[in-house]
Amino acid sequence: MSVVAIYSDDITRANAGLDGIKAAIEAQGQPVPEGTPVEDYPDKILSIANGPHEVRFFDIDGTVLSSKCYHTGQSAAYPAEAPCHDEWLEFAGWNYTLEELSNLRYRESERGLTIPGHIDVGATYRTVDDCTHIWFKAVSQYTLACSLYFARESDAAMVDIDWGDGVTEAYTVPTGGTKAHTYSDEGLYHIKVKSRDNVPYRMGNGTASTPMVASTSSAGILKVYFSDYVVLRNYTCYNFYNLRYVSLPANGQNSDMVQYLTYNNYMLRHLTIPRGYTTIAAYSFNSAKQMRSISIPATVQTLEKYGMFLTAALGRYVLPRGISSLPDNFFDNGSASEQITDTIREVGINAFYSYYLSHTVNLAYTVRCSGTGMMLNTYSLPLHNLRIILTGTAATNTANWVQLLRGTLELLPENEMPLPALANNNGLQRLVIGENFTSITGSITSTGITELVFLATVPPALANASYISALNKLGAIYVPVESVAAYKAAANWSTMAKYIKPLSELELSGNEEYPYFIDMAA
Repeated sequence: MSVVAIYSDDITRANAGLDGIKAAIEAQGQPVPEGTPVEDYPDKILSIANGPHEVRFFDIDGTVLSSKCYHTGQSAAYPAEAPCHDEWLEFAGWNYTLEELSNLRYRESERGLTIPGHIDVGATYRTVDDCTHIWFKAVSQYTLACSLYFARESDAAMVDIDWGDGVTEAYTVPTGGTKAHTYSDEGLYHIKVKSRDNVPYRMGNGTASTPMVASTSSAGILKVYFSDYVVLRNYTCYNFYNLRYVSLPANGQNSDMVQYLTYNNYMLRHLTIPRGYTTIAAYSFNSAKQMRSISIPATVQTLEKYGMFLTAALGRYVLPRGISSLPDNFFDNGSASEQITDTIREVGINAFYSYYLSHTVNLAYTVRCSGTGMMLNTYSLPLHNLRIILTGTAATNTANWVQLLRGTLELLPENEMPLPALANNNGLQRLVIGENFTSITGSITSTGITELVFLATVPPALANASYISALNKLGAIYVPVESVAAYKAAANWSTMAKYIKPLSELELSGNEEYPYFIDMAA
């Protein structure tokens, strides 16, 4: 028996993407053995439970080391260890376990297509000498000094610092303080920091004014490989404008991806989060504008606001299953993800603001939000049907909510509220208006709508008939059977009496949970 892959392990095919994988499946009919004997991996074999799975394996610099597509019932095995391209690092494992890989869910799309589950697996490393390694470029035009900020974690710690120019010194870590060194010449210096007696310590102390390197020196930082004895705090790599690579500590002491970790790291192209981190904190990757890829492990289960703010260059990445909530502005002006987990049940204010999506968005059929700009300016959300439960007392910023929703949009408020203008969601065919909308205060101008469904037995107050009648493709307005006469007689509804029909005449999907959803496969 062999490890199964759709195509061989090469970078060109690795970047073929979803369409390439589907084409390969159709062309070959059956998974093709890659040729690597299972016995070569005696302790790393597991049968895939749900497939197909598209898996990309990333190195620390964002290089795709390999890409595989595993299938149900076939054996899975990790590739060989990632190549250590730096003598100061050693491979510490992949940030997904084989069990997590094998149990990845895939999705049957509404058109009957099998969409592979995605995982982007990242190589994690540790430093071979338990030092934190920092590469600092001293330039006289800016500064020849490097100032490192240290803080005590709990126990007293002493560190030995090798500044890379022949100067070494010991430093007793205070409650918080800076250790500075000035170089006599310009150049690239390799700094090493090692804890005596392996006592944990902080680099940086959790504020914008105390990152691990002082603001006067931060532009000179090119690479950082953290020792497992470093405890991260907010703003650790704040304003490191030229940081290319970072290897995070994987010591179990850091469970939160701290706030503002890579804030304004304009040159950082890839990040692998090691296993054990559970939270992507607020603003963690804020303004990492050149980040192309990120590997988020399955241990991450909590997201905080603005986590992916201004990461528009970011390509495909995967949110782990088990994440149930997208907080306010999480993807604000953000990236083009190909997979959002279908376990999402709560969506915050402007969670997808000005967000461009591509390919597969595995969002749950039902999400809850406050009703304030949930998906404002989500320009390419390729969903067919969506139910939004509004938990607040008002729905605002409803223009552009779901511009490419191609089937049914259900708006179901938990509390009484008016329905404001609903514009530019032009792919919609059916709009379902929940019973707690008591009035319509703006125009519904989503031009593709052919059917309106009102669930309220009492007709919502309609200030102007044109709020609805301007829908030039409208063919029917469905209302509760017992309310047909009331709708036809109500102010401003009466001009549309010919469209008003009983709900009993509406063709339902046959799905008890989502009866009003349109069957897009039909």
